[in-house]
Amino acid sequence: METRRFRGRLVLRSVAPDDAGFVAALQEAGLPVEGVDGPQAANFMFAGKDGAPVAYGGYTVLGDIALLRSVAVLPHWRGQRLGSRLVTALISQLQGININTIYLLTEDADLFFAELGFAAIERGEAPQAVRETGYFTHHCSGEAIVMMRVLDEMMRLNLEDIHPKPRPNSG
Repeated sequence: METRRFRGRLVLRSVAPDDAGFVAALQEAGLPVEGVDGPQAANFMFAGKDGAPVAYGGYTVLGDIALLRSVAVLPHWRGQRLGSRLVTALISQLQGININTIYLLTEDADLFFAELGFAAIERGEAPQAVRETGYFTHHCSGEAIVMMRVLDEMMRLNLEDIHPKPRPNSG
């Protein structure tokens, strides 16, 4: 398969959980497609200026934490740090909605996620909300590595400076 060189800006767009390209990308990457349509699930594609997808990813919000899942770069776009850019965009989005910690499960991408600030933890250390997801109980093997990243408080403070919360009227 020919590798294409990506040039230009990427746009993060919502994608339906039953989108054929999304489902095919997950299946090709060996990732589960079950659970991508849950009540708190959000799925995205990274697209070039022509609108063609280069990568997919998603997360599930579980209160003030999130489960990152379904990160897949299309084969002919791999090796160009597009997965890193996608994960960084998803992290930024989660910071913007006041998520304080992100968890994930991986069977073979722990080094990739470690480069992005995630650290491996024991399975039993995952919060109950994560342990109760289908990803934890059914879709990832017991050998899957659980990783977490606490989001940077300074970044959250900076986001609040840019988008201040409305203050109640005092009077």
